[in-house]
Amino acid sequence: GTEPNAMAGELLRACRHRISLGDIDVSVGASIGVAFAEPGIDADELIRRADLAMYEAKRTQVGVRRWSGQTRSASRQRVSLSGDVERGFDAGEFELFFQPIVDITTEAVVDVEGLLRWRHPQHGVLLPGDFLELVEGIGHRSSMDRVVFDQAASLAARLQPRNIDVSVNVSAGSLLRSSVPQVLDAALRRYDVVPQRITVEVIEDE
Repeated sequence: GTEPNAMAGELLRACRHRISLGDIDVSVGASIGVAFAEPGIDADELIRRADLAMYEAKRTQVGVRRWSGQTRSASRQRVSLSGDVERGFDAGEFELFFQPIVDITTEAVVDVEGLLRWRHPQHGVLLPGDFLELVEGIGHRSSMDRVVFDQAASLAARLQPRNIDVSVNVSAGSLLRSSVPQVLDAALRRYDVVPQRITVEVIEDE
């Protein structure tokens, strides 16, 4: 029973190193899910359980997580959401919720911060912690970038006459993708916004 866990630990240690991408040093890691075969469990179910355990390992940042009944309970919503991501983008359910940033000395709004939310028809408004790894896992991070930059630029265009900027959060992993500058540039051009009106704040990937 301990051999798969030991192997997972060895794989995790082998993945933990730094690499250089030009002038950038990048930390590499992994999240591993472990599931054990049981009577009546076929290969597809075994892989599904390992996948769920992997999501839990990533969410909790523990490196390795073994599937259990508790994992199943904690991940039930994640499983149901994983099939809804593409539909959610097509239906426009991902949106930025904007909160003002106020200068306390003048009480003037100086910035507006956009926070990504998923307005799910069954589960209500979901926070990034509920869906970011799912979006990443099924290859829709570029769709998320387009939503964030498009909605931020749209609001920035309306606020431009009032000299109010718009801030958005982008993960460090997103900035490593070559498509991000083009997506941002297209949004700025679409709404005729000067680049200085959009502030991109880099957050650490989970």
